[in-house]
Amino acid sequence: MTQQTSSCSPFNHPSSVPLYSVDTLATAPILVVAPHPDDETLGCGGAIAALRAKGLSVWVLVISDGTKSHARSAAYPAPKLRSLREAETRRAMKLLGVDASQITFFQLPDSAIPTPESTEFASALDRFCQYFMTVAPLIIFAPWRFDPHPDHQATWQLVNSALEQCSMTSRLIEYPIWDWDQAQRHTSELTVASWRLDISQTLQVKKGAIAEYRSQTTHLIDDDPQGFYLTPEMITNFTQPWELYFEEKMNSPESLSAEYFESLYQTDPDPWKFATSDYEAKKYEATLAALPHPRYRSAFEIGGSIGVLTEKLAPYCDALLSIDVSETAQIQAVQRCQSMPQVQFQIMQFPAQYPDKKFDLITLSEVGYYWSLDDLKTAQDRIANCLEPDGYLLLVHWLPVSPGYPLTGDEVHNSFLEMVRFHHVLGQRTSEYRLDLLRKM
Repeated sequence: MTQQTSSCSPFNHPSSVPLYSVDTLATAPILVVAPHPDDETLGCGGAIAALRAKGLSVWVLVISDGTKSHARSAAYPAPKLRSLREAETRRAMKLLGVDASQITFFQLPDSAIPTPESTEFASALDRFCQYFMTVAPLIIFAPWRFDPHPDHQATWQLVNSALEQCSMTSRLIEYPIWDWDQAQRHTSELTVASWRLDISQTLQVKKGAIAEYRSQTTHLIDDDPQGFYLTPEMITNFTQPWELYFEEKMNSPESLSAEYFESLYQTDPDPWKFATSDYEAKKYEATLAALPHPRYRSAFEIGGSIGVLTEKLAPYCDALLSIDVSETAQIQAVQRCQSMPQVQFQIMQFPAQYPDKKFDLITLSEVGYYWSLDDLKTAQDRIANCLEPDGYLLLVHWLPVSPGYPLTGDEVHNSFLEMVRFHHVLGQRTSEYRLDLLRKM
């Protein structure tokens, strides 16, 4: 993750921005919000196709009617142009794997999407809130808040206001469009995390989807001398084997609550796709390969979730205690491991609650960044006290930005590495996760 202001522009040196796979987004439902018909494809077309290829639910919301692109065309007056642009969107989304039933057109006036200062903002916000509550997206792709186009800024304001009004905690990912034009690019002192998504496997289908917008990419409408036209040079910015995204990291001073996780698991039995994600499968393989011994007398898994790693870890253990804060998740874990009598499960809010026993192996995988800094320090003491001398602690955490989480994966690992009670045995780092093995001194 790189933190930078937009004045230190990733547009000039995109190759220096971290590149992640679509597995880091494997949470659904996902909503893509577009100010105009075609923005969703230009900014997020590769992501949409990749997510749909993973079987994840993607919804598309188009805000304006797009009729100002050729406002002076006699051959395509506003109603006809609106119909054309919506048809182009449906064809493009079909190529990307999104069914027409998953697409909604708000048909707000192009170049006049309401801003908070306008009298129409309240009614538009109400529509957003109703739609958000229906779709309940866990991830939202929205236009970059500082995009030069006023409609893009207004769309972001509506999205952000709706999230606040509905008290939703969706992950908000912002995509740039007109900042690719250096002449229009704005600067801002807002600190954001910029990252790229690898879309090399879906680039060709994205190119095909962009081509469906003939009203914007060709001279199909030729009777408006001032009509809009996406130049080949501009389109090139959107046909790279990656897409650029921004996120504001908004750290919370408090640990995420048990209720937060219980709600997630009640909505989706596997919200992070532990059982099906290629990313998770590769990470589990690396986790088991990092174990220094073939057998452990007593192991402790903090945050066992639905038991996918628990099941893989159990054959290495004479006894394994797996804890989690979500009863809904742990029910799945118990079922998954029902043929493994050496595995015990408990609902426990670590570090406030902790087992009164010793272990020769403790695993902390994809949990530490949910804790506040104070709780992390408490957890470190608890873990050190629970480990036997020469016992091992295996840390594995996701590295991409996670707005709303109190900490980052790097912050968790670096904090453990600073502890004098541990010796660093092994460290591995990929573009997506970090693994560190420590031995208690």
